[in-house]
Amino acid sequence: MWSMTQTPEFPAPADPQLRAERAAAILSVDTPVTDHGIEFVRGDDEGCQMSLTVRVEQCNSHGICHGGITMFLADTAAAYALNTGEETPRWVTSQSASNFLAPGRTGQVLTATARLGSGTRSTRLVDITVTSTDGTVVLETRNTMARLKG
Repeated sequence: MWSMTQTPEFPAPADPQLRAERAAAILSVDTPVTDHGIEFVRGDDEGCQMSLTVRVEQCNSHGICHGGITMFLADTAAAYALNTGEETPRWVTSQSASNFLAPGRTGQVLTATARLGSGTRSTRLVDITVTSTDGTVVLETRNTMARLKG
């Protein structure tokens, strides 16, 4: 019997330790992510978590975490949720719809939780929630992910 995470369209499940190893390998060459201080927290066949501690230089003129940085964290979590589950990572975002609900502040840890949704071998939905240190929801977004060809 096929599960939600293992269907004819999706690869076999990858254990959390394998996902952590794959995340480390991707992070070793993903300098935009590491330069912003984004870290892999955990991953499984339901999704993954990534976090970042908001730095002063990541804040806008209003003194809050720049929306682009918050979106970058969410988008990174979506990508790692899929790319750590396969030997050859090939997933990128093709569309994103977001709602900013609260500001992130300097010193707070923002955590993006990406949950894998429905899809096919070539496209997949991922819902991402970014929360602040105290659990406040900062951002909710839905990404459509596309598998690169080749």
